[in-house]
Amino acid sequence: MSAVPEGVGGTLVLPASDYARDRTSWLAARRSGLGASETAVALGLNDYRTPYQVWAEKIRTDDPVDEDPSEAARWGSVLEAPVAREVSRRHHDLGKIAPSPGLFRHPEHTWLLATPDRILVERGRRYSGRALALLECKTVGDWAYRSSWTGDYPPNPYLVQVQQQLLVLDMDVAYLAALIGGQRMPAPWRIDRDDRVAQQIVEYTGAWWEQYVVTGRAPALTFADRSILSQVYPGDTDLDALRADDRLVDVYARLLDARRREAEAKAERAALEFEVQTALGDRTALVDDAGAELVTWRPTTSRRLDPTALRKALPDVAAEYTTASTSRRLVVKEVA
Repeated sequence: MSAVPEGVGGTLVLPASDYARDRTSWLAARRSGLGASETAVALGLNDYRTPYQVWAEKIRTDDPVDEDPSEAARWGSVLEAPVAREVSRRHHDLGKIAPSPGLFRHPEHTWLLATPDRILVERGRRYSGRALALLECKTVGDWAYRSSWTGDYPPNPYLVQVQQQLLVLDMDVAYLAALIGGQRMPAPWRIDRDDRVAQQIVEYTGAWWEQYVVTGRAPALTFADRSILSQVYPGDTDLDALRADDRLVDVYARLLDARRREAEAKAERAALEFEVQTALGDRTALVDDAGAELVTWRPTTSRRLDPTALRKALPDVAAEYTTASTSRRLVVKEVA
């Protein structure tokens, strides 16, 4: 009996049973193409990852490491099964829930990959029976839902992800279920395959893959990559200094102005805080006429390790647990 339900297309490259307990094989296989969630990143539609970060992962040759996910990602994974079961319980007409068969590849556009969350299949038959639709399960915070789900409709990154899944698995319909704020779950959104969008995904991702992954040439860094700049550019003191052109002279001038305004704002803030603190005296809160707290200034106790004392008292222990790190510090100088 095949683990892939009838009606599901694409090429199964890695069965789910191969990575049920250890995702490293799945992570390694994903380096051979763009997963459905990664395409939105390559398109610049993701607020949490960048095209450069996806590219850097694709060109790596070392063994992948299944690193601990973020808190939000971990809960998304933990709650995936309960969300799917609740869809089945509430919406009996959509079909029975079948597990994901694994990682699929498009047979023609081989850089396109997809790992569906679940598959909805006909009831009354084993899960390897005829597939009706894909099911994507999401957990969304209240704030993210209010800010990103335009007209209560899933945001573009999710729509791109589902369209790629439909394309890779050669299916026509998907449902996206979302648990909002951990407390409510609207009816699943039906998403029909859009061949126009599918063609755009093929064209854009194909060009992106060829231009960056095949050649090994990195995509442009974005402002969202600023935390890894020292890793991307570790610095080479043997290189000649860069001579500023007109654009960089203007950037430098605006940077100096921003630093001056920042310093002025910090000084003003400190002065205003001083006024509030001296007015409070020993009181710990400032309230308005209705009693609502405007400012609090309460005693707090914090405990921090004293590295100087540790080095004096236990120098061997301090040395053993001291690590060196290298980074770059941007020093802006004012030229008269």
